[in-house]
Amino acid sequence: MAATAGPTISVVTVCLNAASVIEDTLRSVLSQDYPLTEYVVVDGGSTDGTVEIIRKHSGRIAAMTSAPDRGVYDAMNKALGMARGDYLLFLNAGDVLASPQVIAMAARDADSDVVYGDFEYSSGPRKGRVVADVDRGIFNHQCMLYRKSLHEVYGGYCAVKGFTAADYLFFMQLHATERVSFRKLDFVFSVVDPYGMSSGLQTFLQVNLVDCLLGRRGRYATALRIAAHPLYHFVRKALGRIW
Repeated sequence: MAATAGPTISVVTVCLNAASVIEDTLRSVLSQDYPLTEYVVVDGGSTDGTVEIIRKHSGRIAAMTSAPDRGVYDAMNKALGMARGDYLLFLNAGDVLASPQVIAMAARDADSDVVYGDFEYSSGPRKGRVVADVDRGIFNHQCMLYRKSLHEVYGGYCAVKGFTAADYLFFMQLHATERVSFRKLDFVFSVVDPYGMSSGLQTFLQVNLVDCLLGRRGRYATALRIAAHPLYHFVRKALGRIW
């Protein structure tokens, strides 16, 4: 990475059998006009041609590996040892940065531990811009640019099987300390898939549990929020038929 003013940025994509969507993600990162950007790709041992697509761009990818892992968050933790940037941004396969200027605009204002912006859902009933607000727990890790050194103090992502809210837990832990500075930027960072791993009832329940454990929401409010979720009643009826 060239020597010039500004922080170095590591953009990381973790993927597995993403041949149908990985090209768009690669191109959105490699088109960034900020010179202190490096790209790290961690593949989980794809067998569908994903690796071959990634290798077509190997000359512009700073670090890449392909090997079985224990899931998304294990792969993200693996990337922490590969990335050399001052700041990190994780961008899932299938998601794209909103413009070639995103990293440059974010780096220009990277005077806080975490800088973040809005995101857009690419399809579905929620298609369009979502205004991120960490205070209210509204964000995607694809719109969070943060100091890599935070992992030295607060650890990596919780890579426990079945836990799909590890990124939410990590950033809410940072927020709860009140020692980590956050800054909101008024532009869209990324366009994301609304039907990704974190979109289901399991993640919804885990997010509410995290909020309760961190004191962001009381037990009764948490129970009411969970009970009001449409999928809660569907699952409850389904379990009732099984039992």
